[in-house]
Amino acid sequence: MKQLPFKPIIIFVATALIVLGSACQPAADQFTINGTIKGAAGDYIKIMDMSSPGFPVDSVPIDLNHGFSYSQQTSQPKDLILYLRQPDYIRLVAGVNEVIIIQSNKTALLENLQLSGSEESALVKDLLIKHVHSVQVIDTLEKYYLKNQMQPNIDDLASRLTHMADSVYRSEKNYLKNFIASNPGSIAAYIALSFKLGPNRNLFTLQNDLSLFEMVDTALQSRYDTIAISKMLNSYVLRGKMQQQRQNKQHEGSLIGQKAPDIALPNVWGDTLSLSELKGKYVLVDFWGSWCRPCRSEHENLRKTYRMFRYKGFEIFQVAIERNKTDWKNTLSEDKLYWKYQVSELNYMESETAKAYRVKAIPANYLLDPNGIVVAQNLYGDALIGKLNELLNPIAGVTK
Repeated sequence: MKQLPFKPIIIFVATALIVLGSACQPAADQFTINGTIKGAAGDYIKIMDMSSPGFPVDSVPIDLNHGFSYSQQTSQPKDLILYLRQPDYIRLVAGVNEVIIIQSNKTALLENLQLSGSEESALVKDLLIKHVHSVQVIDTLEKYYLKNQMQPNIDDLASRLTHMADSVYRSEKNYLKNFIASNPGSIAAYIALSFKLGPNRNLFTLQNDLSLFEMVDTALQSRYDTIAISKMLNSYVLRGKMQQQRQNKQHEGSLIGQKAPDIALPNVWGDTLSLSELKGKYVLVDFWGSWCRPCRSEHENLRKTYRMFRYKGFEIFQVAIERNKTDWKNTLSEDKLYWKYQVSELNYMESETAKAYRVKAIPANYLLDPNGIVVAQNLYGDALIGKLNELLNPIAGVTK
């Protein structure tokens, strides 16, 4: 599959068939895009079909007068991306029998875009201009962080940059929410639901924004009940609701959504360390043992995760299920578990702390928010990094 030429990526996969053609005026069940791209004579405009499986790309030559014409037979609206070079692009919604006229410049396709003939495309243009600005701000913050990450005041800097990025995130999401509420039956609203700020931060998810997805789904079903985009979104929402129901059943009897029990236990030197000391941070409470091979195989991922997020308000609190203090201490050194919070009752499977957390087997972990509420359970590797990116890293790409 070709790499998409832009940051906000679509999160749905439509099912449709396409027949490509070229004409100056549309016949029945066809759309046409007539364009002028100044400075692009002799180049090719790429047209990616985001409403078809695999996102097929067609290349259309631009003539010596900087113009091109592209037609496609279709019985339903098409979600299209037009680009010359990554990452600059135009996104259009081409309706049946529409003739869309676009004018732009090779150096800045979206910024210089003028279009007519498509109300949906005009809506998408407004969305993208705001969204691309937000992405650019996030990129600037990311670059500044990376440039200064070795400075002695990195904690304060990371906090300030995260606050600024969060402000951009909230502004962008509020803008899109208002747009969707005003245009719920538009394909532009469907596109807005797919926007991201960074590779691991969807602005909208079924888990957090189900009512918004349902609003767009219902409106699109009413307006375009037979098109692939509408059917696909409806299927996506239904699958998501079923998944949430399954997760809710799995969470019955778990600690998710509850206040985590406090922990106050000795480290290897006999000093008592308390979970409550970490209030205000995201904390991974991790149950493990020196004798547990799956636990130890996860330690490399934990070290990577700690390096990525330690300066962004994240800490690890490990509880060792052990009998022997020497084995525990040796493993801390061997596995390079260098974070401060390492405790154990040295009571093996009779650990009262493990019982309080309803641990049936190890490894087991619990992700706590700054208020000590369990927000996730048993996340490992990329799943844990993805969740922490969502919660802690609005600065796009800092952890890439």
